[in-house]
Amino acid sequence: MASRLSFTLVLLVASLALLGSISGAAAHRRPYMHHSSPSVHIYKICRHARHLGLCMAVAHPMKWAGGRVHGPIGPEAICKSSIHATIQKVVQARALATKLTQSHAQNTMSAANLNVCREVYTDALGNLMVSIKNMDNRASADLNINLSAVISDVSTCEDGFMETPGVGSPLTKINSVITKLASNNLDLASKLKI
Repeated sequence: MASRLSFTLVLLVASLALLGSISGAAAHRRPYMHHSSPSVHIYKICRHARHLGLCMAVAHPMKWAGGRVHGPIGPEAICKSSIHATIQKVVQARALATKLTQSHAQNTMSAANLNVCREVYTDALGNLMVSIKNMDNRASADLNINLSAVISDVSTCEDGFMETPGVGSPLTKINSVITKLASNNLDLASKLKI
């Protein structure tokens, strides 16, 4: 009788533990992700990106590239949305570099590095614009080349400051965001069927 009671008790405790782990897992799910909501479709695509939260933020239907991306929620639309978000951030970075160049005019090393950053931001914008055309033309290899070039461009900006003793980069934070967006762009582009 005692062994039967302890077996029943062990079975009950195991069942409760299993039930607790299932409900605990459900508690960690995002409450807005109803199985038919756009967020679920976005998550299924963004889960392939290195920076999931950033991908979800730029791909959310209400934030889609100022309304420039239309159509169903799919890998191509989310990739374009992410590229448009990257373009917006690069434009901000270039404006910041221009402003900082004017305020650092007396420090020739800082001004020179900021000028390099402005140039590579212009290059990055060109690569991003061409990458949208690559998607439209279904040129997968060219798309990957242009998206990779954006990461290289931003890295060139940071390298100039790292190679200059005593001069820190005032653009590190925004360059980090651009690099994460560009990384996501590559991840998303790798899932396109073009």
